[in-house]
Amino acid sequence: MKAAGARALLSAKCSCRLPRVAAHNIIASRSILPNAAFRHAVHEHMSSAAGARSFRTSSPALSHADDHNADEKPSAPSSDKSPAAADKTATPAAAAATTSTTTAAAAGTEKIGDDAAPAPEKNSSAPTETSRLSPPPPTVDVPPPATAYKETLRSQGYGSARARASRVRAEEAPPPPSLPAWFVNEHVSLYESRPIGGPQTLLMPLAEADRENVLAVLTSQFDKTAVTQVDVDVWRERLNGVLKAEDRGVRVRAMDEAEDAFDVLMGRLRAFHMAAYMQTLALVHTEGAEPELVERLRRHHQENEDDIMRLLWWFDEQPLSGEAQRWLANLRSDSLLPGSGYLHQSPLATRPEPEYPACMELLAVLRAELLAEPPKSKQRDVQRPVTVLSVLNRKGSSVAVSVMNDIATDLKADIVHLDAASLARLLGKHLGQNLHWSRGSVSMLGYASAEMNGRLVSRTDDTEIRMVVNLPPRLRSWLSPKDSGSTSVSMDGRWEELKMVQALEALVVAADAKHETQHGRATQSDRDLIIHLHDYVEISSLHEGIINKLRVIVDRLWQKGRKMVLVGSSSSSEVHRSQWHEQLVELGQEGSHIIPLHASGTTDWMEKHDNFRENIDNIKNMLQAMLGSSAEVTFDMQIQLDSGAVLVEEKYADLVHTLSRNLYDVQWVYRVASLMMGSRTPRFQKFKLAHLQYAFDIMSDRNKHWMSLNPSVRPPYFSPLFTQRGRDMPSFMSSDPEDWSQQGTPGGPQQSAGTGGDKEFDQHEKKLLSGLINAKDIHTTFNDIIVPAGTKESLIGLTSLSLTRPDAFSYGVLKTERIPGCLLYGPPGTGKTLLAKAVAKESGANMLEVSAASINDMWLGQSEKNVRALFSLARKMAPMVIFLDEADALLGARHNGPGRSGHRETITQFLREWDGLSDMRAFIMVATNRPFDLDEAVLRRLPRKILVDLPLKTEREDILRVMLRDEAVSPDVNLAQLAVETELYSGSDLKNLCVSAAMEAVREEVRTKDAHNAAAAAAAAAAEKTGVEGNAEPEAYVFPEKRTLTRAHFDKGLKEISASISEDMESLKAIRKFDSQYGDSGRKKRAKRSMGFEVVPEGKGSGEARVRQVFAEG
Repeated sequence: MKAAGARALLSAKCSCRLPRVAAHNIIASRSILPNAAFRHAVHEHMSSAAGARSFRTSSPALSHADDHNADEKPSAPSSDKSPAAADKTATPAAAAATTSTTTAAAAGTEKIGDDAAPAPEKNSSAPTETSRLSPPPPTVDVPPPATAYKETLRSQGYGSARARASRVRAEEAPPPPSLPAWFVNEHVSLYESRPIGGPQTLLMPLAEADRENVLAVLTSQFDKTAVTQVDVDVWRERLNGVLKAEDRGVRVRAMDEAEDAFDVLMGRLRAFHMAAYMQTLALVHTEGAEPELVERLRRHHQENEDDIMRLLWWFDEQPLSGEAQRWLANLRSDSLLPGSGYLHQSPLATRPEPEYPACMELLAVLRAELLAEPPKSKQRDVQRPVTVLSVLNRKGSSVAVSVMNDIATDLKADIVHLDAASLARLLGKHLGQNLHWSRGSVSMLGYASAEMNGRLVSRTDDTEIRMVVNLPPRLRSWLSPKDSGSTSVSMDGRWEELKMVQALEALVVAADAKHETQHGRATQSDRDLIIHLHDYVEISSLHEGIINKLRVIVDRLWQKGRKMVLVGSSSSSEVHRSQWHEQLVELGQEGSHIIPLHASGTTDWMEKHDNFRENIDNIKNMLQAMLGSSAEVTFDMQIQLDSGAVLVEEKYADLVHTLSRNLYDVQWVYRVASLMMGSRTPRFQKFKLAHLQYAFDIMSDRNKHWMSLNPSVRPPYFSPLFTQRGRDMPSFMSSDPEDWSQQGTPGGPQQSAGTGGDKEFDQHEKKLLSGLINAKDIHTTFNDIIVPAGTKESLIGLTSLSLTRPDAFSYGVLKTERIPGCLLYGPPGTGKTLLAKAVAKESGANMLEVSAASINDMWLGQSEKNVRALFSLARKMAPMVIFLDEADALLGARHNGPGRSGHRETITQFLREWDGLSDMRAFIMVATNRPFDLDEAVLRRLPRKILVDLPLKTEREDILRVMLRDEAVSPDVNLAQLAVETELYSGSDLKNLCVSAAMEAVREEVRTKDAHNAAAAAAAAAAEKTGVEGNAEPEAYVFPEKRTLTRAHFDKGLKEISASISEDMESLKAIRKFDSQYGDSGRKKRAKRSMGFEVVPEGKGSGEARVRQVFAEG
């Protein structure tokens, strides 16, 4: 037998072929049934045949038993056989399948299964579906066209290997997520659970003074909107003009004018009706009003709600109080008890004054989004702007959730609340991330968001959470423990994306799922839907992919006709969290609509309430992550949360206070959970509030232990490894505990002034604080530096003159304008850095030393953030002097070469921030040996350019005298002669010469001691050899109290230390050229040189080797 591969082997002797009678019936039914019913019949027959044989029959096996080549097509079913004859060749199972298939085909597209309609009885006199669908006579049975028949066979798997390979296989999909009960109960709020019409929304009568003001306003509205006979006559006249017009163009114009007049007339009538209704309501709705009258007014409002507009801005002439405004604007006709005689209002009307305006603006924006119509044609790039509610003076989600619930109630909408913590629990579990053994960027999202907005008490070191905050989202996801696994599924990013999208889709439709649970049937709610995402600012920075996917899902459902909107919120302190505030500003620049809200003082308890609830949830989640399904955590059931209070037994009051005071990081939570699990053997079977208190008692005992050893440890973590300390405080890694006790004591070292101890810095600013120079540690003053007097005066005037004479800077040009910076340039070793140290010592301003290493970062965008942090730090710690040493490495000229895009963006950000120095007391001092490498834009912002040149002979003599002022110098040392011999020496070279001479003097003293000891040893040996005993032991050599530097020592130093500058240095020539172009006094005429070949002199002095040449030293 010839075989054509596996296809032939499977079909050659296979008895599981499609019965010919079945094929005949199905093909015959093709001429009777519609397309959908025919495809349904084929599918049902193949499924029933496979079920009868207890295995799946693939399409390659559906061929004739006598086929010699599997690639040959089976012949078309013949129509000359009767159904009875065909039935003899079919197996009983196949016959049964045929009957059921035919019956199912007759049913068309009806549901198959338990809910399917019962088939008619066989004994019935009515014709059955089976008999009606019996094969027609041969003359009627016409097979489909040859082309269509061939394509049908190909789609079933017959033909070449290429055709079989092109068959579409069903893609594997992740299992759908199931929403836990805690999320549905706590985070999904249906309108039915908080409707308008309850006791909390009762509309109270107006006070007498407010009622009089409202009636006055409405009376004035009557005068404005009253329709007079003149208005009616005008409209009637224009209508007659339409009837009398003969020309078509004139008639059209007259019709438009009549319509405009009619619209104006109707608008005035509606306004008159509104004013009349509100006036009646103000008069009737009083204390002791008759319920029947109030109920009639409510019904009238309900019937004409679209015509009765909100009267909110009618009171220009007679301003109303806030209560009166809200009374007019928030009337609602909803009532749970119709006929009760009560009027109700929007829950937003009870908002205190600081919150009410922002809530009304947010209400208007969300109502507009719900009323907006999606595009008529399907668009792929639809992305509506997201409105973000920014709570500026509170931390936690309670304020934002309360506001969003009231707005959803006013809009009669369902709402789903999401936040970083709930997303971390739901998405992290669905993606396989675990807080205990597989932490990832998603499961840690709640902790990272809390640290970013300032809720979480962070540690000074870069812990794991800080790493999650710093890294970009894609890199954090790649570095997460789960993503580094070895399974093929975890390595496939598309699978993870599919699972996340599936989970987010389930969260979005959670309100419909709750409706289905409550009503017992699958239905989509007709109410509008609001998806509220708290921690929006933090999630957009930490894991932007979640927000992008959520926006796509919401906008896709909106395009399909579902009235829904996504709204974000975020809470933090604008004063203390600059990073959060800057991220909020960036979101606004990217297209989000930011609405700030200042919470009232009545919401102070909400922040503590949020801390307690989230700490309890974090401990519970950690226990469940460590124990899995065996964790039975019930201590949250012993707690009742009421408005502003946590109701527990009295013995747990300290525990509640600790958990309400702060939000703790994952290390602290793991410490608590591990103590609850491992402190007892065997472990607790159920974790109750008493067990949590037991773990806290152990922690308290351990904290007291550290307090006894190191009083400097601070709450809440009580660890010497993570203690907040100033720059002057001792290191807690010291081996002597006595050093620890000095920190924080009245006699111990304190934080230096000006370090901004009362301010809060973000992570980028903290990294730059290491460059803050403490003036107490600097011993260099201007008197110690030998430079021209004009250089000193310039630096003092630029950096500290405004502090010395503040009155002189209070008027005129100095009041509004500043010199933003100065450039110190010159050959290396001439004292530029020393001048900066002297400025830090004597200017009275803070000084921050910055280098390229502290600004540049390998991650994209981080260098620009460091630059921004540099200037924000200068604003917080003003007056501030920013010193950039070796500035050419950071502010070098921008080029278009490869790999220079990051440098271009960094320097552009630096220049942009530099332009904002005019509004703060900050000054930038730049020092470099290569000024010609600086960017031209940087040079423009450095109007004062100060050259620090090589010293002349007199200056070298002064430098030597300053360096040797505390040394004993021999009379044979002539400093003037030594200055002559040190041509081309810089200040650094002269310092090194003095150090070398002093070290030579020390070496000479050591050699003298060795010679003395050798002589004494020789004398003692000679005396012992001759047998003559000395009168006394030889005297020990004593070093002199102070070494003496002689001329020989300096001669030795001159041999070891040579000048680091030479006339033919290319950099010196470039500096000279730069000075001639940009120097403040470098454009002096240079000495003329003779024409022709110049005779090279034997040697050049410092005067000609300097940047600004002096040809005759004075």
